[in-house]
Amino acid sequence: MPSKADSVMRRREGVFTCPLWKNKILLIWPDYAPDVPDLAGGGIDEGETEVAANEREFFEETGFMVSFGQMTPLQKFDQEVLFYADVQNEFWIYKQTYYLFDQNLDKIYFSGERDTPENGKMKWVNVEDIQNLPIHFMHQKALKMFDLMG
Repeated sequence: MPSKADSVMRRREGVFTCPLWKNKILLIWPDYAPDVPDLAGGGIDEGETEVAANEREFFEETGFMVSFGQMTPLQKFDQEVLFYADVQNEFWIYKQTYYLFDQNLDKIYFSGERDTPENGKMKWVNVEDIQNLPIHFMHQKALKMFDLMG
């Protein structure tokens, strides 16, 4: 197995969605980190637009097809983080764009917990309860900027 010393450093861009509906946001508990909730999203593939990547990643992680390109985000937040992607054995200078959407989400709203297509779990969490969760460090700043986390 290669060591971190053998890793490469590269730039990567990603997009993440924070759907807000009925004072709740949709969080994902991926199977590889079942105790650390995430926002749906991920990397933008070569030749892919930000909107297309957002829609693809959201579908892959939730199973819901949402046309984000037809919505106006309530807020947008950009950040750049250093991140070690252990699966690729790479360090990333990771430019991330986060979108807060609060419209046309009634079709994907559900009660309780559901399985995700990628073997994780997902559920809508009350905004008041988010600060008590161990949200992934990359997503905390966006949630704070969206005034959804104390």
